[in-house]
Amino acid sequence: YSNNDIFRKFNISKNISYRVIRNVNTLEGERTFYSTYFEIRGRLKKLTEEYIAILVTFIKKNKFDGTTILYKGLLNIVSIKVLYTVLSRTIQRALKSVDFRR
Repeated sequence: YSNNDIFRKFNISKNISYRVIRNVNTLEGERTFYSTYFEIRGRLKKLTEEYIAILVTFIKKNKFDGTTILYKGLLNIVSIKVLYTVLSRTIQRALKSVDFRR
């Protein structure tokens, strides 16, 4: 039987029925902007906020601010160990998110 067959059998509207199903399937109610549980959907970021903060601190401390640096070797210079390959474009986007430009 499909969901619509069950809804018709018990004379329940689709909106209410799907809302009940959605509440049963989620962790703590509906997935809304105000939910308090940890988000488990999607891929994890390759560079976390902590890594970005370390990069920004390194750039400011060593006075690279205002000079051109290559993103490719920046993780090696700072000695950040990441489990997977991080492309230079990913580092560029992460630094742009905190208003750093090349």
